[in-house]
Amino acid sequence: MKNKIASTDQFLGLCQEAILSVRNRQIDIAKLATKIDPSGTHVCVFNMLHNDVEFRTMWYVKLKDSMNPAECWLDVSFENWNKLSDYEMEEKA
Repeated sequence: MKNKIASTDQFLGLCQEAILSVRNRQIDIAKLATKIDPSGTHVCVFNMLHNDVEFRTMWYVKLKDSMNPAECWLDVSFENWNKLSDYEMEEKA
């Protein structure tokens, strides 16, 4: 199964773009910035086409000092989606 991943800088950039574009699913950057792991890798675990102009996505976001990720919903433009790296998870039987 292929997923998209983002660094913290990339993820915060996606959040900023969602706010500037007035997308339906946004994340409060001020609240997240104090909690997000600055060196974390964040994984998109769900995506679907939304309004023919973006993907509606659900992310597991790595938080500081925590093994449990935060679940965040975010609308992402096609252009920004294509800039993200693919990550293929190994499937176990």
